[in-house]
Amino acid sequence: MTVLRVALVGVGGIARIAHLPTLAERRDVEVVAVADPSEAARARHSAIPGFADVHELLAGTEVDAALVLAPEQHHVELVTALVERRVPVLCEKPLAPSLREARLLRDLAAERGTPLMVGFNRRFAPVYVRAKAALVDHPASVGVFEKTRPERGYRGSAENLVHMVDLARFFFGECVGVSARAVFDDPYWEDSLTALLEFEGGQLVTVIGNRSTGVWTERVSLHGGGQSVTVQAPDEVSVATGGEERVHRQTRATSGFAAPIHTLGFAAQADHFFAAVRSGVEITQNDASSAVRTQELMDRILSCAGLPTADGRASTTAGDEPVATPIIT
Repeated sequence: MTVLRVALVGVGGIARIAHLPTLAERRDVEVVAVADPSEAARARHSAIPGFADVHELLAGTEVDAALVLAPEQHHVELVTALVERRVPVLCEKPLAPSLREARLLRDLAAERGTPLMVGFNRRFAPVYVRAKAALVDHPASVGVFEKTRPERGYRGSAENLVHMVDLARFFFGECVGVSARAVFDDPYWEDSLTALLEFEGGQLVTVIGNRSTGVWTERVSLHGGGQSVTVQAPDEVSVATGGEERVHRQTRATSGFAAPIHTLGFAAQADHFFAAVRSGVEITQNDASSAVRTQELMDRILSCAGLPTADGRASTTAGDEPVATPIIT
């Protein structure tokens, strides 16, 4: 098997904690270059050729694929440079700071015929894959998607709750109606947001996000068809029907190694991306078009709640060091 040559563009927190460990487990890829403006960040990976920016990297290295893991305010420049060279890209979410820019990147990738995937990794998390499979014979009509994270160094809804918004689309398709309310002193740093979403099949979904909380929580409940499915992320899903409940808990015994890169979907996401790069298999999850639709829905929710959309907000993650633990977002 030919080993794919991979570049990492941005080697801060999410690269170190999630993506580098994911790539280290694979025998079909080799990280041949990193690009980061921080000399200290490059020095932590001194065994890999390092470059100050993506343009130097592309001038000095042949690559088969790239992961864009830099802060979002740099995504447009970085993704554009790579896609213009027809380098397949897996970009951390969001695809771009604004919806307008995200659409431009989507269109550029389509024009160049280049795979562009966005890192909504929860779609690949085993608990959510199992939960969706449980709905095949018992379609849900109601869902509750809850995300709390007690840290202040991020914008709660656009940077954290967006995972739940994307998961709602993963389970139910496209949203046709939005109602939302938020609690905040500063509209760019809302403490909590609750949205009621109506989907094309008539399903009703409540999405709840809060960062003035005492504990990290990620929970999804799905009800309908005589069945209740509950996900307690990152490693437990229960299915209750006919008065009986079956609980699946992802452990070393059931998954080989229940590390966050597996329970939160990073490893399976990489499988999907590299399959597309290697053999031209279509990206069916998290392609640029799907990511744009999630960003469109997130902006609708923010606007409905009286909050500024992604188009108007400043980045909160500049610099090399993460402002909060990035693996559980």
